[in-house]
Amino acid sequence: FHEELAARLESLPGVTATGGISRLPATGSYHPWNAHIRSGPLAGTPLDRSRFAMQQRVVSGDLFAAFGIPVLAGRAFDARDDADAPGRAVVSANFVRVAFPGLPHQDVVGQRIAAGGKELEVIGVVGDVALNVYGAPTMVVYRAHRQFADNRNWALTQVVATERSAEELLRVVREELARIDPALVLHRPAPMSDVLERGTSRERFALVLMGTFAVTALALAAIGLYGVLAYAVRQRSAEIGIRIALGATAGQVRALVLRQAASVVGVGVALGLAGAALLGEWVETLAFGIAATDPAILAASAALLAAVALVATWVPAKRASRVEARIVMQEGH
Repeated sequence: FHEELAARLESLPGVTATGGISRLPATGSYHPWNAHIRSGPLAGTPLDRSRFAMQQRVVSGDLFAAFGIPVLAGRAFDARDDADAPGRAVVSANFVRVAFPGLPHQDVVGQRIAAGGKELEVIGVVGDVALNVYGAPTMVVYRAHRQFADNRNWALTQVVATERSAEELLRVVREELARIDPALVLHRPAPMSDVLERGTSRERFALVLMGTFAVTALALAAIGLYGVLAYAVRQRSAEIGIRIALGATAGQVRALVLRQAASVVGVGVALGLAGAALLGEWVETLAFGIAATDPAILAASAALLAAVALVATWVPAKRASRVEARIVMQEGH
């Protein structure tokens, strides 16, 4: 069925290549089986999945062409690799670097490995694909669906490379599928870009959630700081009035209030940085390409908080500098 479906879809106008695979690239681990090297420099050596990012994939049709994965040496699977042929495999370049160190790709063709309980001859080497959306490298052994379908009822995702619009393509694919078996339906068809976006949905949700909390905390901190300093200025209004009566300038009064705010902000930033260093590992799994305690991020956060604090304290400081000494002293009296 899978081979017939791939052939029919590839014959459609505007379709350049089709094929099936047991797990799409860059969508995570699936079938991380061990492998065993039977020939070459490391003959007799097992490749343990606990040490290497090993992956096994079952493919049908012209999967490598559909994804644009280049064949670096040898060939891809075709009709010669049926159930009656000896076991064959196509391996990724990363697999070659580990399993057959020092051998050029063309010399790897014809080498032997064992995987999934079967002896396999390597007939081709193809380019690497990422294990996940973050580009983690992996080692892949590809198996021909024609030779592996009797192992169990494998589910394959069909991949179609096309120049047609998605709407036109889905219509004709549904028609072609109905001709093979009217009881079958397309399940969650989507462009590969959407498939990859699903892989970052958890991180995007965490980013929005944590960003919302961060903005809320920043706003509360600014409001709280403004309230505390406004109250402190009111409490010291008599003192400020006396200072102004004795000749203090508006700039000196603002500096007085800002110095008071700086001490509060300094203590708060120091405590915040200490807390980030201690608790940062809790959010380490949500960070990509950065460390939770990255000095640049911590410095930027401290600078942002200081800037917000400066804005929050400027209004009380400016208000203090405009105090009328005579009125304040009369109120105090």
